[in-house]
Amino acid sequence: MREKFLKEANRIMFPDGRIIIIEWIRKDSDFGPPADHRLDKNVLKRNLQRAGYKDIQITDFNDYFYIADARKK
Repeated sequence: MREKFLKEANRIMFPDGRIIIIEWIRKDSDFGPPADHRLDKNVLKRNLQRAGYKDIQITDFNDYFYIADARKK
């Protein structure tokens, strides 16, 4: 399902398009979804690669979130 969404987003993007995704870091915390409902950074990166993105950068934003930034191939 995630890959299908990412492929469709890639398909409709402008040629120099970019996608930014903010996601919970996969660890237990006092709030937010349980850790097992959070998406691991490596899984998201792999999904982005399979969906045809390039220049994928994943950066911790703070103690709770990370940001994935990728460009259309």
